[in-house]
Amino acid sequence: MLKTMGTGTRGTFNAFISDCMTQENNNNNYSASKSRKRAFEAGSSQSRAPVEGRQQYRPPAPGARFRPLQRRNTGNPTQQKPYKVEIAPAKPKEIQANNATKGPSYNCHKMGHFAKECPYPKRQQTTYPARVHHTSIEEIPEGESVTAGMFPVNKHLPVVLFDSGSTHSFMSQAFAQKHDEPVIDLGYGYRISSAGADVLTSRVVRGATLDISDRVFRVNLVVMPGLVLDVVMGMNWMKEWDAVIDTGKSLLSLREP
Repeated sequence: MLKTMGTGTRGTFNAFISDCMTQENNNNNYSASKSRKRAFEAGSSQSRAPVEGRQQYRPPAPGARFRPLQRRNTGNPTQQKPYKVEIAPAKPKEIQANNATKGPSYNCHKMGHFAKECPYPKRQQTTYPARVHHTSIEEIPEGESVTAGMFPVNKHLPVVLFDSGSTHSFMSQAFAQKHDEPVIDLGYGYRISSAGADVLTSRVVRGATLDISDRVFRVNLVVMPGLVLDVVMGMNWMKEWDAVIDTGKSLLSLREP
């Protein structure tokens, strides 16, 4: 200030004071500017947080829809709706060639298996009880009210047993297959009891002819698997024709057809 006073050109004291205040203001502005510059340079030299781990923003694809978050079901799991799946029906298993001698099946009437092994859907049928007393000649004891002979049945000559202990009349399955008898399905079945085991069948030869002494009789013969005898005439037919068996003389008496 003294230097300025010695060299100054101001003529008055007030002018000198004004110049001093202007100079001090300029010095203060200069100092503030240098302080801000130092603070900026110090801040730019500090290490910054890495940005490599940040996921880059990707704009949504055109046509994309906003999907809200799905709420989780926190309620009782037993209240959830059942999941339904349509199951295609199973196909029947193929019957092996080595089982071709089995059958036929009571369920599907096909050869190669029995009813308990049948792969086809089970059929619900009404069954009626039946009984065959003897299935072969060898098992008939002496004194039984039976008699046997060979009589034409559907123009074939089988061994026919007249048995009052059998409820129905039967034809063996082997005889029916051998002579290609016209077998039909009844739509219901018979559970046939025999000395061996129960047999199920629903097939019959309807209206078969039985020739006895030049007289023709009609009879429905139930086809029985496992029957050794060819034909068994039971009580249903014997009652119809008033049959009487004389075991002593081996005679069979019938009324005229």
